[in-house]
Parts: sequence; C-alpha cells; structure tokens
Amino acid sequence: MTFTLRGLKASAARLDRSRVVAVTAIVVVLVIQLIWFPMPFGLWIRGLVLGLLNAMLAIGMALIYRANRIINFAQADLGTVPASFVTAFILFWGWSYWLGLATGI
Repeated sequence: MTFTLRGLKASAARLDRSRVVAVTAIVVVLVIQLIWFPMPFGLWIRGLVLGLLNAMLAIGMALIYRANRIINFAQADLGTVPASFVTAFILFWGWSYWLGLATGI
C-alpha cells in the first residue's frame, strides 16, 4: 500500500514539473512574439477563438469516430446553422452579444 502511495506522489511531482515546463515554454514563446513581432490585441483574441474552434471540431470528430468507428464530417454542419443565426442576430438585428449567444446555444 505504501508503494502505491509513493508512486502516486512521484507521478504527481512529475506531472507538476511537466506542467511548469509547459507553461514556461508557452510564456517564453508569447514574450518572444510580443517583443519581436508585436500585434494588436484583437488579433490575439481572433487567433485564440479560431484555435479553440478548431480544437472543438477536432474533439467532436474524435468523439464521433470513437463512438461509431466512422469518420463523419457532417457534425461540423450541425454547428453552422446556430452560428449563422447568432451572427445575424448580433450584426444585423442589433441584439446584444449575450442574448444572441444564448439563443444560438
């Protein structure tokens, strides 16, 4: 029993060290980006949003493949209609962002 607990403590220490290394690497890359290649804050947000959308699409495709063993590209279309409605509500009809987002979800 004590061996298992020691193993868990050792794995937790390795996990914490790996997290520190990962966060440090991300911070270093961001600092280099800001110093040598400055960008407006809006572009950072746009890149973050597009990256998160791509990640959500990839996770959705992986979940569908794991469940059915079939690659299904139609799952991306399921989000297209609500996203189009949200965009129309916010841009063309003047709804608030939060109301349009709640309606789209």
